[in-house]
Amino acid sequence: MGKSFDSPKVQVLKGLQGLLKEIPCSLLYDDRGSELYEKITELEEYYPFRVEEQRLKEHARNISASIPEGSVIVELGCGTARKSSIVLSAVQAHYKRCRFVGIDVSSSFLQEAHTNLVEEGIAPDCIEMVECEYMEGLKKVRTMYPTANLCIMWLGSSVGNFTDECAIQFFRDIHAAVGTHSQIFLCADMWKDTAKLYSAYYDKKGVTELFIKNGMRCALALLGHNTTPSEEDAWIYEVVVNEDLRRVEMYLKFTNELLLPEYNIHVRSGERVLVEVSRKFTVGDFNRLANEAGFHIDVAWRDSMWGMQMLIPFKEALERCWAQTDRFFQDILDWSIKPIDVRHPFKFYYGHIQAFAKLKLLTNEPPAPMDITFSRGIDPNVVDPTKCHSHPEVPTEWPSRGEIEIYVQKTRAKLLAALAANQISPRLAILAIEHEYMHLETLAYMRAQERKAAFEKKKRANRTTPDNAHDITNDVHKHGANGITNGITNGNTKGNTNGNTKGITNGIVKVSISNGYSEAGHHSSHTDGPHSTESNGFTKGHPFNGVHKTCTNVATNGKVHKVDEELEGSNMIYIAPGKVVVGGDPSDGTFMWDNEYPSFTTTVTEPFRVSSKPVTVGEFLTFVKAGGYSRQELWKPLDFAFFQLHRITAPATWSEIDGDYFVHSSHTTEHWRSVASEPVFTSLSEAEAFCAWSGGRVMTEPEYHLILASKEGERVKKLRSGGWEWTSTPFEPLPGFKAMPEYPEYSSDFFDGCHYVLKGASPVTHRCMWRDTFRNFYQRQYPYVFAKFRVCKNFANCE
Repeated sequence: MGKSFDSPKVQVLKGLQGLLKEIPCSLLYDDRGSELYEKITELEEYYPFRVEEQRLKEHARNISASIPEGSVIVELGCGTARKSSIVLSAVQAHYKRCRFVGIDVSSSFLQEAHTNLVEEGIAPDCIEMVECEYMEGLKKVRTMYPTANLCIMWLGSSVGNFTDECAIQFFRDIHAAVGTHSQIFLCADMWKDTAKLYSAYYDKKGVTELFIKNGMRCALALLGHNTTPSEEDAWIYEVVVNEDLRRVEMYLKFTNELLLPEYNIHVRSGERVLVEVSRKFTVGDFNRLANEAGFHIDVAWRDSMWGMQMLIPFKEALERCWAQTDRFFQDILDWSIKPIDVRHPFKFYYGHIQAFAKLKLLTNEPPAPMDITFSRGIDPNVVDPTKCHSHPEVPTEWPSRGEIEIYVQKTRAKLLAALAANQISPRLAILAIEHEYMHLETLAYMRAQERKAAFEKKKRANRTTPDNAHDITNDVHKHGANGITNGITNGNTKGNTNGNTKGITNGIVKVSISNGYSEAGHHSSHTDGPHSTESNGFTKGHPFNGVHKTCTNVATNGKVHKVDEELEGSNMIYIAPGKVVVGGDPSDGTFMWDNEYPSFTTTVTEPFRVSSKPVTVGEFLTFVKAGGYSRQELWKPLDFAFFQLHRITAPATWSEIDGDYFVHSSHTTEHWRSVASEPVFTSLSEAEAFCAWSGGRVMTEPEYHLILASKEGERVKKLRSGGWEWTSTPFEPLPGFKAMPEYPEYSSDFFDGCHYVLKGASPVTHRCMWRDTFRNFYQRQYPYVFAKFRVCKNFANCE
């Protein structure tokens, strides 16, 4: 069963004249059918409505953040707008205003939806209703709003009524009706236990049976046949869970034959008519449908019960990414400055992002001199910056800002032309998009370093007291609303993206200590050639041999920081040992970088306890004031030597002024008390020293995944968000690793014993990379990454 854009009567004729008889499911939703469906949603067995409503409430804030400000939200088949009101209320709270257009074939439902939305606080003049079929309605909406971004909500797993081919065509038809400046919020049921599926569609009260029979009655009415009550009673309702096609099929079996000779229709006694199918989906299904229809899945919220995803046309996805990059660079007054001494200046990265995309996506075009100049950055070893990957020769004078802007404009035009000609695969388009968002995060580090440098320059020029130190921040260059949010939008100037009302828009962004060391890690690692750095003095061994053991890195003399054991006990969560899956499977169509796969199973053999929250700014300040940076026994030898050599006595986000501390982000400078409860961002070296001081250690990568998989892990907060989560696991290939052919140096250059794995996401990590398989990697001494940590303890050490 699929969708056709013939008239309903023609669809009925074709369906009942065929060998395998069916009718269009669109006929289920006349006024009576819509009323019956509302009753179905209240049934105990019918989980889809209830689960979707719960998921919308859980993720409403992030869903609203993925819809650009000023968008018109359009719902296909809005019904009474009970579920859509959840999203609309979140959008209104986020942007202080939202505009909605409901499309439905039922006039009574449209009227009820309007009333419900007004009661929910949506302004009446921001609500419009269109009574017609989907495509006709979308064309009308585009005429009403010719330039607005349209966010088209398709809830209720309605896509489950389509075959693959028809679903792909439907998405393409949406694109044709409204154009590129649009997105689709698609919600659908996941494939699950067959018994649960059967009971959901064969309810004890028989409401679903009445709903299906009403659809058949409507179909026959189009042919002039008035169904009698006795005829309807003779139809037998049957439900089949088709495991091969992953769908629930709803039939009516005719016990009496039906003859309509004028239409050449003959339904024999015992013959079944397929009235509705409800297909269920896997992650692979979503990826395949989106990519084949020309859409990028910008962000997804999925679990075993329900899947929600935001689909954006690839052209729109690229242009949004470019617009965000442009906004960032518009705020940079001087592109020639280098906030990190051995990094390239800002202007390099504006050119590099497009050079990378051109070299990877337009492989048939010979590289031009500018392509080579901007092809790769520099990324030296933190401990010994004389050791670095090969890279193009650094020019004595970089091209001017104007020359780079022209280069970028021409390159983008070539990319769009190739995309329109179907010369760029979905995989390569996603590679370019994620690469650019990675660099937007790295650029946020540079901007924060610029802020810190300006703050401390002002301090040196005019020694201030803590009482008026905040006045300094008002004189420092502040970046406006066009700053990076990387897909995590917040309406408050100081709102925190991880759910706290107090904090900084983009979290506590790392800034540079002026020690002459470059960024390291996957965000800037676009170099090739051998990497000749040493292992920083640490033993290199493969952590994934099927059995994972843990050890505690505590102070060698046994002296650790005294803690309130009762308070600590309430905050430490017990995690039992067990098997855990690390890595993913890209065969389902999910884009992954080569270090994310293949998946394999390992075992965490020992129980442990983990802090329910990351270490905060206030807690880390206690460590700083206790002389933690000068206590050699807390540090690994090379780490201690490095931090002593560079006179580092606090995290790289911090400035110390006359014994007081200030924390910098890319947008603000705050006194530490204002962000005392926020996660502190440090290097792995600093994190391990703090944990040793507390009698604990940093978690491993397998332990991170075990926490996510365990019931007890639900009590561990901000694990996936609020900052990358440091692990003590060296960055090494997963068993069976193969370098990606499009970008073989992406991971391989950094399997060097110097880099370690980070999981989760930072407050400025774009939402398209919010996946549990993602593996970030940085050197252990690297102090600039937006990375938090928490204390772990072996269970034996907790008793």
